[in-house]
Amino acid sequence: MARLKDGLLGGLSGKIGDVIGYIRYGKAYVKMKTLKPKKEASSGQLAEREKMKLVNNFINSMTEFVRIGFTLEASDKRHSANAAAKSYQMKNAISGVYPALGIEYSRVLLCKGLIDPPLNVSAAVLSNGLQFSWLLSNRTEVYHKRSRVMLLVYAPALNKSFYSLSGARIMEKTDFLELPLAFKGQLLHLYAAFHSDDSKQISNSTYAGTTNY
Repeated sequence: MARLKDGLLGGLSGKIGDVIGYIRYGKAYVKMKTLKPKKEASSGQLAEREKMKLVNNFINSMTEFVRIGFTLEASDKRHSANAAAKSYQMKNAISGVYPALGIEYSRVLLCKGLIDPPLNVSAAVLSNGLQFSWLLSNRTEVYHKRSRVMLLVYAPALNKSFYSLSGARIMEKTDFLELPLAFKGQLLHLYAAFHSDDSKQISNSTYAGTTNY
């Protein structure tokens, strides 16, 4: 805070923005604050920023899906499910050397839990969507037969996802995901996971590769 000595016509004492006023030997002086030059970011810092940008763009296209998928993982921590999902991808799903960084989609995990995940996931292309199929582990068939499937497709060229949060019962071993017209002609990355009706139990997500829709 600055104050005026002797009214409006007096000297300025203190700081206003980058201007500093002071009194010396009875005379008023004004000078500009010395600005420290900003340090250029290191290559390591630039790499971390690029990783964060990639992960943010990716996860922000599927916030509701990862909110369910990482709720259990984040339950004993101080951050949100969304933050937990981003942290996992930052550590495990980025490949390349800066500035040529990218997401390694096969290493992405969109759900994290203890139920056995879907096995041998595949998808057949139909005129208005994808018909997913999967197999179950013996343990899942016995203990989690009432669980449901979660399905997601991601179009990197659009940076958009489309998903189902509560699909068919997992014992049906198939479910249809109708897709928007905007996804026509796009390369899609496919993911599936299982979760209980109360979302208190969930599997890791399974990456099912790519398909051209």
